[in-house]
Amino acid sequence: MSSSDAILIASINNTTIQMNRYLPLIIFIFGIVGNILNTLVLSRRTLRTNPCALLFLVSSLSGIIAIISGLTTRLTAGWAVDLSETIGWLCKLRIFVLFVSRTMVIWFLVFASIDRWLSSCKDVQLRHLSSLKTSFRSILLVILFSIALNGPLLYCYEANLVGTPAKCYGFTAPCRLYTDLAFTCGNNVVPSLTMLLFGLLTIRNIHSMRSRVNNRQNSVLTQNSGAKTQQQQQKKTDRSLFRMLCVQILFLILCTAPYTIYRLYSTLTPPAASKPALQNAIEVLLFNFCTSLTYLATAMPFYIYTLCGGKVFRKEFYSVIADTFQKLKCA
Repeated sequence: MSSSDAILIASINNTTIQMNRYLPLIIFIFGIVGNILNTLVLSRRTLRTNPCALLFLVSSLSGIIAIISGLTTRLTAGWAVDLSETIGWLCKLRIFVLFVSRTMVIWFLVFASIDRWLSSCKDVQLRHLSSLKTSFRSILLVILFSIALNGPLLYCYEANLVGTPAKCYGFTAPCRLYTDLAFTCGNNVVPSLTMLLFGLLTIRNIHSMRSRVNNRQNSVLTQNSGAKTQQQQQKKTDRSLFRMLCVQILFLILCTAPYTIYRLYSTLTPPAASKPALQNAIEVLLFNFCTSLTYLATAMPFYIYTLCGGKVFRKEFYSVIADTFQKLKCA
């Protein structure tokens, strides 16, 4: 190996170290703060009775779990030692909790997109399926599916591995293939296509029926002004939630696709021991960057909702701040 290659490899390795020190810390702070604020806003009375907002709420709670389980060890690895890389049971537990929570984050959004389609349907029976009862059933289904999909990771992952992108990784080729396919299909391709499909169907419904009915009771021919105002407010909330959902879906796909592609590339190419040192250094840098992008997708929903949620979300956010200051004054 030439001296220029050695210098380049050292520079790439140093970039990886510095990125692992500071980027996870920034994502961790913004992610925890943002998801906590999301939880406070979405749990307010005006939003928590909306089935789509309820799914956003549990998605934010899952995001907190994903950030804590995933980034805590990455933060310690940037400055000292990542215990999950050397302790077998901790490696298995961290990976299982991380991937289960990631799967829940994504699939809660899938069911939120289905709820938006149901609420925009012309058929009254389909519209009535957009309800809190359906959302609670969806939450239970997503939890069971996420555990079942990622259960094999408790067996597949081991610590202290050599020649893999991370020391806590799948220890056999079949295990790595399963984890890659499970993440690719269960966390990326299938949910992305499903959200895209129901998003397009929702847009079609909105364009074909501008004056759709969103209340959960049978329509009546005459309504008083109070009922009309309530219906208009519900329509405004639904439009804001749909806009928030569309932007988050797009951002989620952009942030998770590079990690999916890299995982498949890593599994289908020869092991690190047979690759040049420069190529290994570049791949480690890319792996860490793509991994950080997946956490960024979990950390950004609050900021997406604030920018794209219109007056509905921002009004509730301001109310949370006002209530907090009021409580502090009283204390």
